Amino acid sequence: MSNWISVNDRLPEPEDKVLVFGTGGRQVTAIFHPSFGKKCFYAYDLFTEQLSRVEEPTHWMPLPSPPNK
Repeated sequence: MSNWISVNDRLPEPEDKVLVFGTGGRQVTAIFHPSFGKKCFYAYDLFTEQLSRVEEPTHWMPLPSPPNK
């Protein structure tokens, strides 16, 4: 069973952190920013410490809950 949600069916809430899948097969944790465009997701790059836009996102899913201690 897949939990992926098409960006054509529904989008996350603004500022939600989600897992995003793009057309190039890239899967990243990203933040949804509707103020930058209808389907704009931005991933944080640990090396450059900058946000990078996820190109052509097709699907997303909520992040799982963090583990319990």
